[in-house]
Amino acid sequence: GAEPQRGGVTSAALWTEDLALRRSCLAMQVACYAFAGPCAGSLEAKRLLGLVCLELLGGLQPRSRACSLHLCTVLQHLLGAHDREVFPVLLSCHAPFVLLRTIDQPGCSELLQALLLGCEALLPMLVPGCPVKPTSSALLAHVPQYLRATSWPALVATLLDLSATAVAAAAAAAV
Repeated sequence: GAEPQRGGVTSAALWTEDLALRRSCLAMQVACYAFAGPCAGSLEAKRLLGLVCLELLGGLQPRSRACSLHLCTVLQHLLGAHDREVFPVLLSCHAPFVLLRTIDQPGCSELLQALLLGCEALLPMLVPGCPVKPTSSALLAHVPQYLRATSWPALVATLLDLSATAVAAAAAAAV
């Protein structure tokens, strides 16, 4: 058996992880179905959509134990079903930065591409007969303004430079 004191994984820990993944998958399916219909348009409904987006983005932090694919799938469905309410919330919560920080996690790069370019994310479709519609061009017109205001190109250049420096340092240390 595994020795937990030595960093091994016990069968109970594996069972708990499996259960958490199943719960996450079920929550993703329920959320996609629940939010697939038209938004009531009330202030309360808009506030609820905003809070759901904020919580889902919170689960996409680098050390989060949440299933990023499930979170990104729900965010994609929310964006497709309620782009006028969800798109501004995602930009105001700096979703592009959150997704860039977790770009190596399943679903994050696809959702980032959908958010910035308005194209369909290659994420699971869970609501039969309800394809995810692309973000409206009127909303996408705000993306260049957001990218300039947040100095996105400079951030990406800095991150690439840091990554290249780290790779060079690792290669030098290996020699």
